[in-house]
Amino acid sequence: MKLISSLVLLVPVLLYSWAMLFKNLILDLYEKWSNLNTLEKLILVFAISEFIFASRPWLEYKIQLTGIEERILVSAKTNLVFTLLSLGVIICLYIKRIQRRGFFFVIFLIAIYLFLILTYALPKNFLTDFTKKEDYSRTIYFYLFALSSIGIGIFGTREVFSSNSITK
Repeated sequence: MKLISSLVLLVPVLLYSWAMLFKNLILDLYEKWSNLNTLEKLILVFAISEFIFASRPWLEYKIQLTGIEERILVSAKTNLVFTLLSLGVIICLYIKRIQRRGFFFVIFLIAIYLFLILTYALPKNFLTDFTKKEDYSRTIYFYLFALSSIGIGIFGTREVFSSNSITK
């Protein structure tokens, strides 16, 4: 009984602690956001979009059971690879103390572009186990990921290698 009453007293303290942590995190992110210039904000939007779209389902297929057609979204075999590569891009963009961060940034981008081209050109090997193209289709998240990656490549490369970058 004592354990239950202690836990009941602990719940409000934990809720308050999590609320304060979340509030401080939001305020810190807002402060950092307001200190970025327009180009850096655009790059951050592309980087976060790339990370989010990498973890979303890239394939859909339709099945029909009992006369009702259902649309099923599934993650690709390579989603985890793209998610980790996207995280590497974000780290290279916004952690100042990485030595040779431009080199790693380019390596991550090349890997993303290479895998993206391979998943598009050879879906059977990299994207899905479906044998026929008619059995599945790519979702909008695949194409949004590709666009975000292109945006990172265009704007992020300039930012990483610029000498007056405040994120350097």
